[in-house]
Amino acid sequence: MQAVVIRDGTEAAATSAEVAELVHGGEFFWLDLAGVDEEAATLLSDTFGFHRLAVTDAQHFGQRPKMNEFDDFTYFVVHGALPDGAGTSELHIFVTAHAVVTVHEQDCPALEDVKARIERRHASDVASPQVALLYVIVDSLVDTFFPELGRFDDQIDAASMALAQMVWVPTTTSEGPCVLVWGKTDVCGELGWPPRVAGGYGFPEPPWGGRAQEW
Repeated sequence: MQAVVIRDGTEAAATSAEVAELVHGGEFFWLDLAGVDEEAATLLSDTFGFHRLAVTDAQHFGQRPKMNEFDDFTYFVVHGALPDGAGTSELHIFVTAHAVVTVHEQDCPALEDVKARIERRHASDVASPQVALLYVIVDSLVDTFFPELGRFDDQIDAASMALAQMVWVPTTTSEGPCVLVWGKTDVCGELGWPPRVAGGYGFPEPPWGGRAQEW
């Protein structure tokens, strides 16, 4: 079991026995697990008393975001974006009255931001530390999407500008109706389209020296 306990901004590796002491002690703490092996599954089900269905879910990744309420804890699955558009990081979260347990299968960069934020302001300093920590975790995961959305927005702007520079000419060839596209650059290629050069249809080359393309 790979487990780390964070208390008052201090991070330390922990064993099942040490986590059990914290659970019975009643003081707030954050347990971060790198996956759920047999030992971790026993800890979650027997020591924390989490429902077996939630523990089973935490062992299987590739799930949609969700929130399930149980009698004495709430279970979340939340996603954040990985750098450079490499996909998403999936985080499973258990929230109880005295602890927050996070489970991730791969690196979750957003958690490093969470640790830095709670070093500046300890979650235990507020009235509901589990709620405060949950907010910081989810907020950091959501923030990871903004760079990716910014890049996507730039691509949309570039596509809009490219389309504005194109001339569309409906025509008919021996293969049937088609559209000739005149552009200053290989705009169709930039947009992910598979254009074919259209020649011999009686259309002059555009004045800017581009080429006609058939879509």
